[in-house]
Amino acid sequence: MPSPGYYATYCRFTARGKDEFAALLGADSIVGDQLQIVLEPAGQQTQAVLVNRFGARIGTINPDMTEQIQLAQARGWHTGALLASVYLSDTDDGASYWGEVVVLCHADDPAFSTFATTLSGALAQGIRPNVELGESGVDQVIQSGGAWLPTGRTPLPDTQKGTALVKDRMSPNEHVVELARKRNPGCMAAGVAFILALVAGAVWLVLKLLGG
Repeated sequence: MPSPGYYATYCRFTARGKDEFAALLGADSIVGDQLQIVLEPAGQQTQAVLVNRFGARIGTINPDMTEQIQLAQARGWHTGALLASVYLSDTDDGASYWGEVVVLCHADDPAFSTFATTLSGALAQGIRPNVELGESGVDQVIQSGGAWLPTGRTPLPDTQKGTALVKDRMSPNEHVVELARKRNPGCMAAGVAFILALVAGAVWLVLKLLGG
């Protein structure tokens, strides 16, 4: 571990099967969301499964990160992840969905929990902060109570031909969904008005086509 009480890095995950694809692509899995990491047996090995805030599996972290997560849990640290990006790759076996998360492991300190929220907000805006902090960076997290955001940035991963970026920030539609989930009256009214406008437009188009 590079710093006392803290370890974080960007790492790749892969979604498998229609259920994970659906959970990953829908509005229940938004860039910046805090995810649960569940360690479970996979044959003779252990795999780290990502679970979204609604309890749905969205993928499995690359095996080379599992040992690091196990070590952090053995130290009694909190281990979680933040959704950073989602990709679609066209392979010989069909569509393959994968992406990146920020694996975030830290000691039980409120500053680190707040820092996770700070990182979450940045990722949702399409900002990819450098999360591999040295001791001075960890000190700034603690001194700021978790409100400090690293100035360094981590680029999107290199991709091969046939790969498309699906998500790298919260979309306007997802923002509306989030506000509605928080029962924001103004957002709910705007959402209803938008739906009514779509219905009215569809009716107008049908009448126009029928010569009405």
